[in-house]
Amino acid sequence: MRVLIIAKDFPAPGQPRGGVFVLRQAHALAELGHEIRVVRIVPHAPSWTPKWQSYRAIPERYSIEGIAVHTIRAFFPPRMLGMEYLPIQVDGPIRRIIADFAPHLLHAHFLIPSGQLAVRQGLPTILTAHGSDAYDWAWRRPGLRRAAAEAISRAEVVIAVSRFIERRVRDLAERDVHVIYNGADERIFGPCAQTAARDSLGIGSDRFVILFTGGDARGKGLHDLIQAAGRLGEPRLLLLATGLITPFDSIRAAVASAGVEARLFGVIEQSGIAHLLAAADVFTLPSYREGLPASICEAMLSARPILATRVGGIPEIAVDGVHGHLVAPGDVASLAQRLGELARDPGTAIRMGEAGYRFAREHLTWRVNARRYDEVYRGALCATA
Repeated sequence: MRVLIIAKDFPAPGQPRGGVFVLRQAHALAELGHEIRVVRIVPHAPSWTPKWQSYRAIPERYSIEGIAVHTIRAFFPPRMLGMEYLPIQVDGPIRRIIADFAPHLLHAHFLIPSGQLAVRQGLPTILTAHGSDAYDWAWRRPGLRRAAAEAISRAEVVIAVSRFIERRVRDLAERDVHVIYNGADERIFGPCAQTAARDSLGIGSDRFVILFTGGDARGKGLHDLIQAAGRLGEPRLLLLATGLITPFDSIRAAVASAGVEARLFGVIEQSGIAHLLAAADVFTLPSYREGLPASICEAMLSARPILATRVGGIPEIAVDGVHGHLVAPGDVASLAQRLGELARDPGTAIRMGEAGYRFAREHLTWRVNARRYDEVYRGALCATA
């Protein structure tokens, strides 16, 4: 089956982590025999900052890990003003790509702008709602809400990455919504020897190592984590893979103020994240808002206990007291308390990580995810035949 994926984010030269979950799913679908091509919509970008320079560097056509990608550029309005009209800019290029590839169906990631664009093309459309598109963007203005509702109402099948996102989608337009969890790539993430990973990083066996990954330092609760780590006694070490290409000045200042030792990493490949997970004792994500974070899936598949906040779809996969601990967002005291408990009781931390690994192997891999989507694809084609 030929499937054209329409995505707002997708890995590209200089942007290895952007939309990497779409790439991993595309690979898993290709393994099942689907022919996959991707259209990525990116902003026309000035060359003022490293972020915009990375957008300008994206080729018009490229291939990444065997997946062919078309780049379409458009003017993205600030603060998403008028985003509901973006499909008008790119309708011509997308139709030419469709005519060339002749896909059997379209798969749009995010309600807007990808979903709204896809449902206007006259082909069966699978729509996946991921997170901020359902609980944030669509609620900013009536025009964006209408755009999201159009995508939801006109798609053949709507999928949410968690039950939490399912509820937000149905708040926008009442209809049946499937729930299929995101995943992690078991070829990259899995239980690894901690000693070898620490030796390669020069980390002693006596350190309690805390790993955080996430691009939005404030929204993901990084500053809360730094404060909580500051309340622990030695020896603790933060590994912070922020995914940022901008300077770390504010993070370095927070680390210094809290008296915490930390190592900061910028944009690194998933294999690098897997290496940091192998070295860590616990994975933390004290986020304020989430859909279903791929980072949690990756950490569970790596057999690491989870310390996260009770937001979005996180409680659906990381069970409090079983796979780790969950706290309220912004509760620095509870975050510090749970970190201390895991540091003092490594046996329990290991058992929680092992329980998470068993759950992840069964429910949270991209191969499991792709099998579910394969059923959806085939059902949608039969329904429209």
